[in-house]
Amino acid sequence: MTEITSKHAASEMLSRLFERIMAISDELRKVGLTEYESRCYLAAIALGGGRAEEIAELASVPRTSAYKALDSLLVRGFVEQSKDRPKRFLPVDTVELRNRLTGDIESIFEKILQLQEELAHKGRPQVFYMMNGKEKVLRKIAEMIERAENRVIISSPNISIIRKHHGRLLERLVQRGVEVAIIAPPFVKLPRCTRSVRRRALIATDVVTDGEEALIASADLSACGFTDNALIATHLETFLDIVMTQELER
Repeated sequence: MTEITSKHAASEMLSRLFERIMAISDELRKVGLTEYESRCYLAAIALGGGRAEEIAELASVPRTSAYKALDSLLVRGFVEQSKDRPKRFLPVDTVELRNRLTGDIESIFEKILQLQEELAHKGRPQVFYMMNGKEKVLRKIAEMIERAENRVIISSPNISIIRKHHGRLLERLVQRGVEVAIIAPPFVKLPRCTRSVRRRALIATDVVTDGEEALIASADLSACGFTDNALIATHLETFLDIVMTQELER
């Protein structure tokens, strides 16, 4: 009877733990993690690190999908891999991760504030149109690509979504002789382009066309800001050029 009671208690504890993982995983998707990545990351924390099979079981994720999710988390710096065998995935220190992500976001907004100061000093209009909804954001990106005549730069942690919806548009641009530069995470299939750079820990989607139009979207493409202010577009284009140059120099 005691053994049955213990098994029941353990089952209830695991059930409650899984419910908490599911609840928090929804929040993690706001920083660009997929559902499986979020669940595997939280399972790794709950286990204090573990083999991919163990993490997959607790996260209730198919084993093959868990391997892909953990590889992505490894690239993004959410987990580390042990040097011993069998390989174990260990969560990065939470405070360290929080500070890194916070620092990245603060750096972005610091650049935005600097840009606002420059615009205010020069008396330029600050025109930025906001829109919500993944379909609207993807439609706006398509419009920008279709209008491009000389150059397109796309930086995104979810380049696979853009490739799926706009791969043919980008291919036609390349065929027309338009420069198409892509900044994307490692190990992700890219749309056709003339130049590509792999970069980890991308937290937003940026699109610039001809140095005249710019779009900045959330990682999941659920919302974005768009401008046809050439000064803002050129500023973002210059920043992305620096990112590509620094990555090539490493």
